[in-house]
Amino acid sequence: MTEAAEEIRELPDGLAFRFLAEEYDAVTEFVGRERLCCPFLTFTLEVSPERGSLRLRLTGAEGGKDFIRAELQLPAVAG
Repeated sequence: MTEAAEEIRELPDGLAFRFLAEEYDAVTEFVGRERLCCPFLTFTLEVSPERGSLRLRLTGAEGGKDFIRAELQLPAVAG
């Protein structure tokens, strides 16, 4: 799923991803699966009008960002 992301941004409590509108089915399938195994995360999907980009935010409590990075096999950010 992350390979389809056009942008990945760090949030204070998680990560935000931007996708092309064509990725809608893949993104919603991802959310559907992940919310079952990770009920402690919040999934926020923003769908822009007129087939604009999709924005998915994955957020959680303390340690959530590190968990998301590990789960999605994303490199840790130095700092």
